[in-house]
Amino acid sequence: MGKQTDNLNALREQKALKERLYADTMGRFGGQMNDAYRNYNAQNHAISMRLLEREIQQAERLADAERAQEITEQVLKNLTDSGGKAAKDIAAELQKALNGLKL
Repeated sequence: MGKQTDNLNALREQKALKERLYADTMGRFGGQMNDAYRNYNAQNHAISMRLLEREIQQAERLADAERAQEITEQVLKNLTDSGGKAAKDIAAELQKALNGLKL
């Protein structure tokens, strides 16, 4: 796996940890909190989750692009390694076309 995929997995773990921590805190102390403090904690948690979800969405896009790049590199390597002039020409044309794309 690549760097972006590792980052995505770390963000997902962080989200799950924050969810568990919030649920644990509210389970332990929610009954002792007044309404204002309980609402403050709920809103603070919701904001934190929205920010983390945005980071996860961006990391998903980067991880998808990274995976596409890995697949492309492997296809080009296989075409080049297969030998024939036609395969090498196809690989060169494909590489030129991919270099022109913006992901």
